[in-house]
Amino acid sequence: MKRAVVLSLVLGCANTIAGTNGDAGDAAMEAAFPPSNLDLTVLLWPRTPGVPGAGVQGRAQAEDGTFVEADTGADGHLRMNLDPTKRYDVTVAVRAYQVVSLLGVRVPFQSTVRLMPQDTGLRPLDAAVHTRAVSYTGSASERNRVDVDGGFSHLMQVTTGSELVVEDWSDAPPLSLAAIEFDGERGTRPVNARWFPSVPRGLNTPFAVDFPSPPTPPQTGASVLEFPSVGLVTGAMAWRAVRALVIQRKYTATGDRPALVGTMQLEPPTDARQARLIVTSFDGPLRPQWVIASLREPTSNPGVDPSRMWREVTLATRPPFAGLAVAVPPVQALAVRYDRRVDASSARPDGFFTTHLNADTRGWHRAAFVAGNSPLWEGFAVDGAPWRDRAPPQLPSRHTAASLFGGPLGFRVCLLRDDPNATEPPWSMVPLVDTEGAASLGRSLLRVCFAAAPDR
Repeated sequence: MKRAVVLSLVLGCANTIAGTNGDAGDAAMEAAFPPSNLDLTVLLWPRTPGVPGAGVQGRAQAEDGTFVEADTGADGHLRMNLDPTKRYDVTVAVRAYQVVSLLGVRVPFQSTVRLMPQDTGLRPLDAAVHTRAVSYTGSASERNRVDVDGGFSHLMQVTTGSELVVEDWSDAPPLSLAAIEFDGERGTRPVNARWFPSVPRGLNTPFAVDFPSPPTPPQTGASVLEFPSVGLVTGAMAWRAVRALVIQRKYTATGDRPALVGTMQLEPPTDARQARLIVTSFDGPLRPQWVIASLREPTSNPGVDPSRMWREVTLATRPPFAGLAVAVPPVQALAVRYDRRVDASSARPDGFFTTHLNADTRGWHRAAFVAGNSPLWEGFAVDGAPWRDRAPPQLPSRHTAASLFGGPLGFRVCLLRDDPNATEPPWSMVPLVDTEGAASLGRSLLRVCFAAAPDR
């Protein structure tokens, strides 16, 4: 007779729970496998370089419903003993941080997962905020906009003087500031810049920006995003630009955020084939680390709110940018489907509605999903297998949609092309949140997502 069996094991510093729908013989077979054939290093990312996440709960669930749960030890390692004949979805979760899932894991498996805070107000206890008056000399016009970035907040002023808010904490890296002058009040083109590589922290003294004379000349270059002519994503669709970022990374007590160091004119495809990215920026220490562009196409389904269902293409490139051409592979299948009845009776034990993710991965490196802004939950396939009616993984048993996110979230299903110069898989990379809080960027070269919010 089938019955539930729960075993309590001790592996290293972690408490492990194994659940199965089989009999005691299945549990005995799993106990015979070598220990710790899955080892994840979980780093919490309140700030660079990340700290080991102790007490993070992990869940590895196989396709047949059996699962193993464990907590990370003081060293941030999640160690489990899994069946090498099965594929697992591994999810790590801790309150106040992003949830990350790895789908289709086969053991032995060893990797690193970095989690960023959900709440941008989460700061170290010793974080202090200092306000400094800023004055400018050498600018071309008093009407020009000047951005001073690298502190806690992004400063955008059109006056000859303003204030800069700077954070300080015990292990904060040296404060570096970028001052960029843009032409006119709307600031569509950078005209001068000054880099301050090391600025003392913890001071309320005025800070003077002396722009160089003659001005530092900006450089302009163009790259293209090539669209396929067939499939669910083509250049003939009604694309509109929703994100155009020319950025460097800045470090704050709440995580790594983007600092704007240039501008981009993002032209949606006009010939049904190519979108153009015209980037104006500076060389030297102000050279951008990323150029990130997103185009969105609201669905034309009758009666559907376009804000609740759309496709989006995001390109995140690193230098060099000029002359770069990136091709979007054809997208044959990319869809999110919820059970028709979306109410309490259709929810899973973790509080999420029953959801089906579909993605044809031909031409792409992997499928992925995103839930919530910032994002609150990201999932990555560890291989190139397609998803057909794939359900998002279950959350670890101590957590629910309500306890982690305040309730169930809508999902975006995505296809990813990895950065060819990356030395780590996407889930191991340093996460970066864009200024709109809409996506975790810089983890892949190219991403196409389909979003659909559940009807309630």
